[in-house]
Amino acid sequence: KINRTLLTISLACCNIDDNGTKYISEVLTMNTTLMHLDLYGNNIKAQGIKYLSEALKDNSVLTHICLG
Repeated sequence: KINRTLLTISLACCNIDDNGTKYISEVLTMNTTLMHLDLYGNNIKAQGIKYLSEALKDNSVLTHICLG
């Protein structure tokens, strides 16, 4: 199901690693409403950042990502 109302989500301190970031990034490529994503306090390393940066190439809506 596609999100049409959620503008902000906090996934802070959820023990998300690079693999989890890969799945989040896949969803971000389809995002049309989410503007703020909080990933503070997770275990995201260089590969996870790469996944996010690739997803943002296709996302013009997300304006804020907190990584910590």
